[in-house]
Amino acid sequence: MKKSEFSIKRATLDMKEVKEAFQLAEKYFGSTNDPEQIPINLENSLWIRKNLPSSMYIIRHKKEIIGHSLILPCKTAIMEKFISKEITEHELFNLIKKAARDEKIEAIYLCSVFVKPEFRGNGLAVESVIKSIKDVTEHLSYKPRLVIDGDGTVVVPSALWMSDTSPNVERWWVD
Repeated sequence: MKKSEFSIKRATLDMKEVKEAFQLAEKYFGSTNDPEQIPINLENSLWIRKNLPSSMYIIRHKKEIIGHSLILPCKTAIMEKFISKEITEHELFNLIKKAARDEKIEAIYLCSVFVKPEFRGNGLAVESVIKSIKDVTEHLSYKPRLVIDGDGTVVVPSALWMSDTSPNVERWWVD
C-alpha cells in the first residue's frame, strides 16, 4: 500500500464520522462490557467533540475510516491517581471532564489508538498520536517534550494499568 492512500486528519464536527470511529473502537476494545473503561457512547462522544475536538484524529485509507486516535489532556494529579491504580479509566475521564475548563495541560493520556489489523505496520497510529499532541498543545506557551525513540525514557506510562477483563485490550509501552 502506498503512503499516499492514507490520510490522518483531525476529526471534524461531523457526528457520523465520530460515531463510525467510535464504533470501530467499541468493536475492538469492548468497553460496553467493562465498567472500568471509558464508555464509548453518544454522551461521551458529544462531550469530546464539543470540549476536546483537537484530541481525536481519524485515520483513513482512501475514503474508508480504518482507525483513530484519542488523547485526553489532564492534570498531573489526576494522571498520578490513575497510574497508581486509585481510579479506573472511567473515573479518570470523569475527572478530566470536571477539570476541562482549566487551560493548563500538565499530562496527556493516550486513551485510544486503533488501526484495523490489515493496515497496521504503516506507522499510522504513531503519526496520528503525534499530530494530535501537536494540535492539542499548539496554543500553549510551553511545549511538551515528545520522545519518539531511543532515549530510554517512557514519557507517558499509559500501559502501566488498564483493564485486564477485555481480551482485546493489550498492554503496550510507547517509548
